[in-house]
Amino acid sequence: MAGILYPLIKSGTLAGLSTVMLTTLLGQSRIFFVMSRDGLLPPWVGAIHPRFRTPWISSIVVGLFIATFAGLLPISILGDLVSIGTLFAFVIVCLILGLVIYFGYSRQKNGVVALFTYFSG
Repeated sequence: MAGILYPLIKSGTLAGLSTVMLTTLLGQSRIFFVMSRDGLLPPWVGAIHPRFRTPWISSIVVGLFIATFAGLLPISILGDLVSIGTLFAFVIVCLILGLVIYFGYSRQKNGVVALFTYFSG
């Protein structure tokens, strides 16, 4: 019975990892775009494609990075890295949200810069 279900489980694993890597590609390039717009990254990172209106340079860079890791690492390590990355992202969001709620957040200040200036003195 296990031999019959093995290809189905394997294909589900590959589909799940592919979906997460594609979502990472789309999300991370937009995060880099916003960071570039806020001045935390160089302006070329946030370059917008004139026809498609997407951050094309950061999409290419993140895509090459993800493709390199996907091509070089075994699927077991890749799965662990995807899980660790997802967990780390949720932990960071929860910590920042907790800090914003605890210390209060002024809407007049600019996001990350406001938290950085608050804690740096």
